[in-house]
This record gives sequence, structure tokens and C-alpha cells, in this order.
Amino acid sequence: MAAVTAGTMLSVIGLPAGADAQDGPGPSGLTAATIATYVVDVEAAAVDVRFETILTNGAAGVAFTDVFESIPVGAVDVSATAGGRALDLTRAGTRDGFSQWSIGLPAPLDPGETLSLVLAWRLEADGEAVVVAPGIAAFEAYVGGTEAVTRSALLVEVPVGFRVVAAGDLEVVEGEDRVTMFTATAQPYLPVPIVAELDDNLVRVGSGADPRLTLADWAGDGSWSREVDRLLPEVVALLDGWFGPTSSSFELRRRPRLATDIDPLALPAAGTGAPVVTVGPDPDRTEFTHELAAVWLADLPPTEPWLLDGLADAVSGSPSDDPAATVVSVVAGEIGRDGMRRVVDVLRAGSISYPGAGNQPQPISADWRTVLDLFEQVGGASAAELFRVDVIEPADAPLLDRRAAARADYLALEDRAGDWALPPMLRVPMAAWDFDTFAARQAEVSDALVARDLLVAELVGVELELGGIARAAFEAADADMADVMGVLGRQASALEALEEAMRLVDGDRGLLAWIGLFGDDPDAELAAAVAAWDAGRYERAESLAHALTDRMDGAVGRGTLRLVLPALLVLIVVATLRGLVRRNRRAPRRAARRERTQPVEGS
Repeated sequence: MAAVTAGTMLSVIGLPAGADAQDGPGPSGLTAATIATYVVDVEAAAVDVRFETILTNGAAGVAFTDVFESIPVGAVDVSATAGGRALDLTRAGTRDGFSQWSIGLPAPLDPGETLSLVLAWRLEADGEAVVVAPGIAAFEAYVGGTEAVTRSALLVEVPVGFRVVAAGDLEVVEGEDRVTMFTATAQPYLPVPIVAELDDNLVRVGSGADPRLTLADWAGDGSWSREVDRLLPEVVALLDGWFGPTSSSFELRRRPRLATDIDPLALPAAGTGAPVVTVGPDPDRTEFTHELAAVWLADLPPTEPWLLDGLADAVSGSPSDDPAATVVSVVAGEIGRDGMRRVVDVLRAGSISYPGAGNQPQPISADWRTVLDLFEQVGGASAAELFRVDVIEPADAPLLDRRAAARADYLALEDRAGDWALPPMLRVPMAAWDFDTFAARQAEVSDALVARDLLVAELVGVELELGGIARAAFEAADADMADVMGVLGRQASALEALEEAMRLVDGDRGLLAWIGLFGDDPDAELAAAVAAWDAGRYERAESLAHALTDRMDGAVGRGTLRLVLPALLVLIVVATLRGLVRRNRRAPRRAARRERTQPVEGS
């Protein structure tokens, strides 16, 4: 609510007897005790104000003929009376938003005397001072008092059925048609914002309504409530589709026909504490959607005001006078509801504007740079030139040029990476518009992709898959590619060993090799090495492949031994048998020879 001043400052500066009112006030010895009464007139859209003040002359030897009072500039029907007698009023000028009035007393006020003075005026709903419309009244009152009077009364009379829902820090006592408020203050006059509403001002929308929304009904205007109730499900579904669901609760109110300059969001939500969405007296779908969208997006992080305006314009179809907001509408037309939903989801989550496998936070505030990145990297729009013309300052054009060059390199790497997401070591500096760091790191990422592609080409020939370990290391790298190159190096070494083992196992085997491998299962050993590769155990796969290769290489030697040894054994056995046969044959001959050579004994 705009700052309003519906009460008097009641400066109570008196003029001594014989002084000229135009010469300004002299030393004041007056004190005042005031009861302020505010009567709300809904039919006339006004508030009648009445200040009953008891003046006491505490000055020694000074009599007063006039007093000065300060009341709002917009006050009308100003009058002053004392003892039922009308007093002369002269407007003496304006200061600090108040009109200065000189009130002529009916007779000089001598020392020690008192006077009951009534000052009255009317505040009308003029867009600055007061809001009075069916169902609501809002204005600012002043409670009077003095240093000596520490408990002063402020009376507010409202039509039957109204209740005061906001009254500053005052103690409030409600009656049937009058609310009494008290304050304990050492200040002579204290401003108090007053908001009064009908007791039944808030009602839930019917059975088909969204439970997050409360409808503020207006007495005597059921058609407005019914029309808003009819539009509500359609508008909520539209906003859900474009911007995602919101967990917040909102209150819908009809904008008053009077005092439209007053900011309705400043008015309390009649006890709900929920943000207020205002809808005109004649509900319009476009206006309704636009107003609700503005509050629907209130949970987004602080960003450019034109972004929220543009999003509300885009979903409602409202035109905008702001070129930057118009850019948002144009982008929304290009990427559609789904694209804009992705943009809003990332913005709401505070995630990086260059999305990837990890969910890094956005490194810079959500200014125009982040908005542009979100539109292009998340939404898929082509918005840079629109921003150049209608959003950025000319001094930022070189920065936009640097981004264009860096982004071309980034997109080229993204294309080469295929289904691998680029790592944070590139995504974060791009999202932070740190193009020097990006330029320093992109060659290292390019080298890793070259190594990957070479390895993948070799794997095709042996029908092996690269696996996910290198990819995970690549997509998580935040500073360098050392871990990625380490994984690819181990894979390359293991692949070399596997290729040699496969060549030997799948190649032609001679008789000697077949004999040498008799009892072994090279296919099973190769399968074990391949299984280790598939499991990401590349050192194990390399070790098994080398062992298999060594076994295959020694198969001929083992086969040769397996053939030669049995033959040697046969030869040895044959030779041994032949020797035994010969020896058995020679034994009788040696015996006969011994008999012939034995001497004959004599008889």
C-alpha cells in the first residue's frame, strides 16, 4: 500500500494573543490530549475523520488566539468547532505532504485554561490516501497523545460485518460497529495502518478448485467469484504445464474499482499470510493468467525482472512494452512449452546452465548471461542476437562475441563427445563466462576424446565394449583428464594383450600345438580374460591374456616333447630287450666253450 497520511500531525503550535498569524508561531506552552475517530463510509468510498482535542495552556503569562494543525493535503470538508461554534480556518501552506491550517480560537486561551476543540475532515478514495471498496477498506490513521498522556485511544467505526485485520502494534478491542485501539507511546502522534475487511471476505473456491488457491469473495458481487472459479482450473493447468507445479498457496482478490494506484500486494491476506493475486472487476482470462503467473514464479531465484514479466507475457499472450520481456516471449514461441518448462526447472533448481551428467550449482547469479545460456543450452533456442539488440548494453557486445567463439568450440566438442556429457572442467567455466579457463582446458579434453575414439575403433574388430569406467571419469572430471587418460591407457594395454591371445586361440593349430595343449582349455581361459575386461578389471584381463599367450606360444614345444619322449622310451625298451636276448643266446655258447677248454681229469 502506498504511504498515506489520513491523520493530522496535530502540531498544536499556538500563537500568543496579539501576534499576527502570518508572522509564524511564537513559543508554545500548549499541550493536547486527543481522541481520534475514523468512520468508514463504504457507500461513499470515504473515511470521515474527527479529532477531539483538549487544549491546555501551560505557558506562564501567555494567551493564545490561534493554533496550527497539519492534516493531509487531500482532505476535504475541513472544519473546526469549539463548544458547537464554528471556528475560522485559514490554509497557510503545505509542508512534507501536509496542509498547514491556522485555526482561530473563539477567545484568547489564557494561562491555565482549557478548550475542547473538534477538527474534522473527509478522506476520499483518490488513489493515494485511502482505499475503500466493497469488502475492504485501507488507510493510515494517527493516534494522538502527549508526553503526559501515555494511553491514547484511536476509534475506528466500520460497517456491520467488517473486522479490522491489521492495526499496527496497537491493542485492539472490537465491538459491534466500533473498534477501539490503544497505544502506550511517548510520541505525541503515531501513524497506524488500518485494514478492515468483511468477516466472510475469504471463502474456499468450489469442489473443482486447486487447494493451493483461496478466493477472496466480495459482498454483492457473486458473479465475479463464479467467473474466477470457472477460469481457475484452466489457468492453473496452463501454468503447471509451462512452469511446473508450485507448492505455495495464493489468495485471489478482486482489484478495487477505486484507488487502483494502491499496491494491493501490500494489503494483508486476511490472516492467511499467502501472497495476493489481484483480478480485475471483470475477470479476463489473459489478465488472470498474467497476474497469477507473476506470483506462480515467485519462488524462482532472484533474476532479471524482465524475465518474469516475459514469462508471464508468454504464457498469457499479453503484449509487453519492454523489449527485453518481448525477447522472452519470442524465445517461448520458438522452444514451446516443453522447452520453457526445462528452462524454468533448471532455474528453479539453481542448477548449472550447461547441464551434464552431474548436477553442479550455477556458478554466477541469474542475470542476463545465465538467462541467455539457459535459453540456448537448456531450451534449445537461438537467442544471442535477440539479446544483442534488445537486452544487453552496447558495452557488453564484446563479451557476447567472446561467448560466441567459445560456444562454437564447446558445441564442436559436445558433438565429438557423442553420448558422453562434457565434463565440469568445461561446463563450469562456460556457465561462469570464464572463457580463458575454457580455452586453456579444451585441448586436454579433445586429446582424451581422440584417445577414446582410437580405442573404440580397435574394440570394434574384437567385438568388445569400451565400458563405463572411462565415461564416468570423463563426465566427472573437474580439473583435468588425468584419471580418464589413466583408464584409457590401462584399457589400451589390456586390449593389446587380448588381441594377441585371441589371434593365437582363434588361429590354426598344428599337430604339435594340439598335442601340447592336450588337457588345456584355451577358449575358457580367453573367455575368463574377456569377462575380466567386461567387469572393468583391465589389469586382470591383461594378466590372463598374457598367461594364455605364453601357454599358446609354448604349445609346440610341449607337443614335441610329448611325441619324442614316448618314442625314446620305446627305443630304450627295444634296445634293452635286444640286449637281453643277445645275452641269453650267448650264455650256452660260453658254457660249451668252457667245457671244451676244461682239462680232462685222469682216471
